[in-house]
This record gives sequence, C-alpha cells and structure tokens, in this order.
Amino acid sequence: MSGKSVQLHTLNEDERFIVVLEALLKRASLVNSPFVLKGSLLTRQYLENPNVRYVDDIDFLYTGRIETEDQANEIFTDWMIRVTEMDLNDGIVFRSFRENAFWRRIDYAMADDFPTVNTELAFYIDSEPRSENVYEDDDELHLDISFNLDLNEKSVALSYQPLVGEAFVVPHTVPLSIQIAWKLHQTIVRPRFKDLYDLQHLLSNPSYDQQALKETLQTLVNECSMDPAITMTDMKKVLVDDLHDVYSRFNYDYDLQYYAGSRSPEVYFMEFVSELRQTMNHAGINNDAYEQLPNCSTHK
Repeated sequence: MSGKSVQLHTLNEDERFIVVLEALLKRASLVNSPFVLKGSLLTRQYLENPNVRYVDDIDFLYTGRIETEDQANEIFTDWMIRVTEMDLNDGIVFRSFRENAFWRRIDYAMADDFPTVNTELAFYIDSEPRSENVYEDDDELHLDISFNLDLNEKSVALSYQPLVGEAFVVPHTVPLSIQIAWKLHQTIVRPRFKDLYDLQHLLSNPSYDQQALKETLQTLVNECSMDPAITMTDMKKVLVDDLHDVYSRFNYDYDLQYYAGSRSPEVYFMEFVSELRQTMNHAGINNDAYEQLPNCSTHK
C-alpha cells in the first residue's frame, strides 16, 4: 500500500509528522548505506503500544570512521542527496539536499568524544495546496547523525511497521541491548526522564533475554570506563538503588511535565521509578549484576 492510498489530512499533526519521518526512513533504508537507525523512531518499534512514545526527530549513527570535517561533509551530504531525491510515489516529496546542504556543528563536532551533527530537511505533501517552489518552515524534519562511536554489537536488521502502510526492512538498527545500555549510561551521567520512560518499556520487551543483558552490561562498563569522572558509586545509584534521588538532579524536564500531565511531577516521578526499579530488577539489572559487572573490553 502506498502512502497515496492514505488520506494524510485525516491524521493529526503528530501522526502526519511520523508518516513523513517514516517516508524518509524508508528511502534511507533503500539507499542502504552504513547508517544505523537509533533514537525514538527505533524505540517505538520495541513498544507494545508505540503511541505512548512521541517522536521529534530521526537519528542515525554512521559506522565508518570520520577523520576530518571535509570527509564528514562529503559522506553525509552525498548520502542525504541520494535519500531526498528518491521518489517512491508515496505522496511525500523532500527538497533535494543539494539545494540546501548544511550540517550544523560540523565545524567543531570533531573535538567531541561523541560527535553529532544535525540538519533540517524540507518536504511537502503533494495532495496539500502549496505555492510552487515554496517550502513552509513548519514542514521540516530534524535529522541527527552521530559518528566515531563504536557499537559493541553488530547492528541488526529490523522489520519496521510504519504508522501507515506495509512493513519494510531497515537494514541497520541499534540492537535492543545497546539501546538499553546507552539509556542507562545517560541516566548515570545526566538523567533525562525520557530515558527512564524508555527503559521501563524496553526492559519489558520479551526479546530482552540473558544474552541481551550480558551485552547491555558489557557496553555500559565500556561506556563508563571512558569517563574517569564516573565512579562505581555513580553506577550503583542507577543499577541498584531506588532511583528516587534522581529527581533532585532534574531542573525543568519537559518530558516529565508532559507525561505527568495534570499530576504533580514529583509524585508521578516517585511512583514511576518505583515501578521502573521493579522492572529493572526483574530484567536482571540489580545488585547481582552490579556485583558481577564485567571488566572493560575496550582499551583506548
């Protein structure tokens, strides 16, 4: 079923946005370059009800090695031109990236431990009225590319079920075990409610088994070992303790406000992390795991 057989005007604004993101993802999947899907679009695929997780951008990890700013610009731009110029006759048209090629932060991303660049991609839906050659500011997607970050495990192909239409294969995605490790690491370093929210759902996925747990813990140790400021006490607070103290590390967290709704954010948070602690314990992320953490397997 093509996107044209779906009346996009019947979708709400959030649904329309997801359909366009997924149209871009399908094009990127067909180009099949070494870019691995990560982030919220991927997270949704592991949730029993994807609609509980909102999406605000599309994220990829480039698996090649980038040595210079010029190299990054050339590789990422060539890829994005191929993606945006692909016509799938799905009713969605992306502005060719060659018309407005830019990468934000590319000039100093090379100095970061985990460099990320981003850009905006304009689009229009051909069933909607528009002025010729005019792209509305509201009709832009935000795209992030991270690079020079080693995956401990191989990327995995995923049968992706979009909001509209038939499933398609995304050839390269971050494994569930690594997604969880990254969110645990983020919580140790700088907690965000959306990562805690995702952990509650990802750890409940039936495919998260003992092998996945082993991969998670190894990746987490490797990530934490790269930062000498992270102590075993810091890790224990997330892997073992009750998580209530995490609240004191928030300033204003939009996602916490969003999910709490009309409830007190603090009360909602305390109830949520109590459930999350139980989920983590059940999944094997507990005191036993902490006491038996593996040694770092990377040496930089």
